[in-house]
Formats: sequence, C-alpha cells, structure tokens
Amino acid sequence: MSRGTLKQKIFLENDDRLSFFGTLFGVISRYEWSCYTYCLMDNHYHLLVETHQANLSEGMHKLNSDYCNRFNSKYGGVGHVLQGRFYSSLIENEAHLMETIRYTALNPVSGGLVRKPGQWRWSSYRAISGLGPVPDFLDVEYTLGLFSDNNETARKAYLHFVADGLLRDQAKRTTLQEIFRGATDRHQRNNAIHVAYFEHDYTMTELATYLKLNRTTVGRVLGS
Repeated sequence: MSRGTLKQKIFLENDDRLSFFGTLFGVISRYEWSCYTYCLMDNHYHLLVETHQANLSEGMHKLNSDYCNRFNSKYGGVGHVLQGRFYSSLIENEAHLMETIRYTALNPVSGGLVRKPGQWRWSSYRAISGLGPVPDFLDVEYTLGLFSDNNETARKAYLHFVADGLLRDQAKRTTLQEIFRGATDRHQRNNAIHVAYFEHDYTMTELATYLKLNRTTVGRVLGS
C-alpha cells in the first residue's frame, strides 16, 4: 500500500482512479504479477499481489512514479505525492491471506466512506462478488477458488466471510496494546508502528502518545 504525503488525497476525482487503473494494468502486465484484491481510497490504496519474480520494488516504483508524475502534471503540483516508500507485508499463511482479502474489502467501511462494502465502486469487492465488471488486471478466479470450486457457491461464501468481518469490526477495533504485544525490540516496534498506522488508521499523534515518543520520531519510522 501507499499513502498520500501527510495523508493528503491522491485521488481528487474519479478520472484519477481510472488513470491509476490504467497504470496498474500496465505494471501488472509488464512485471507478470497476479492481482487478487485492491482498494482505492481517497488518500491511499491497497493491493494484494503475487510476484512470480523478485521485482516487487521495481514494479511499485514504476507504478507510483508514473501515477504521481501524471497527477502533478494534471494539477500543477510539485514534489512528493506519496509518503515515502510503499509499505508491504509478506503473506505467510492462509489465515493471513484470508484476513487480507477481507480487510481490503472492508477498508472503505472502516474509513467511513460507505456503510456497506458493495457501495464502494473502487475496490475489488464488487467484481469478486459478481456485483460489477471484472477489471482486466484482477484475478477473480484465484480468490473465488479459496472459497469453493463452484463460482456461485464461492461468491456466497465470500459475501458471508466479508459480512462476518464487518460485524466483528463494528464490535471491536484492534487496540494499540494488541498491535504492540510481543514487540520487544526496536525492529518489531517499528513494524508494529507501520501496521497500526497503515492497516488500522491510528494517527502519528496517537502512536507517539502511546509509545511515549516524539511525533517526529514516529514520522521518521513511517518514512523509512
């Protein structure tokens, strides 16, 4: 995922999101990635991709630089549109994979943009659930196959899976204590800072207060 500098918007209108899709399709084709889910918010985006070669950094640099150059050219901006290097988390097991799929679908709800994931046009939820067209760069069959070999059954299971997560998230937000549990050294702490900021939308001020750090120190961690 990548977030706008100081959490500023990186998509100002729908044409910006369509432009991003065009860039993403080119990058996925060029670097031979597989894309399983995505979500474009206002000030950040999420991608779940599988790389078949060691080219994630190269592809993300191409994606972000090409989009940001067009963004600045369109709006007359200068400097960095996105905050630092992209953030990535390696999927190491099936449970993590499934939670990432659900998290991406629910991001617009968690961000307060819509009440239900199907109301957000700019995520893969509608395509996976059969409510909307499938972009050329999205591998819907892989994601559905995680739920069932039958597409109709898989779509129903996917809808229930996401709905269960919505109910859970409405009942409880992951606390900072839970996120930082087990972070016993600086490296683990810094990873937890990234997770809290990028995945759970805690602010730098909230993190600095909880960790008893200077806000600038938290900013340096997030920019590294």
